[in-house]
Amino acid sequence: MTPVLGGVHPRFGTRNVVLPLLDRRYLEVVECLDHPASDKAPFGQAVKQRSADGGGWLGWVVAVDDLAPYEQRLGREAAPGNRHRPDGTEPALAPGSASAA
Repeated sequence: MTPVLGGVHPRFGTRNVVLPLLDRRYLEVVECLDHPASDKAPFGQAVKQRSADGGGWLGWVVAVDDLAPYEQRLGREAAPGNRHRPDGTEPALAPGSASAA
């Protein structure tokens, strides 16, 4: 398994490395950056707290065809994001999209 540098998530103050598996599956390792967004964004705050607590699993994600019913059930919309890849590209991450490299 060869790790792939995923890039920086500027909206969340984090960056990631992706460990590709099979059948569109992957493990994603995320860490906080020393960046103001990690103090403001809920995801950045969660990653920072998990790191301060010694690291470990934070959560898991699945892909769905239609995110709207889940947003409605949870009473909140998914947060849009983007990522700056090491090669300079910047794919937008639509809510509900996978962030694999």
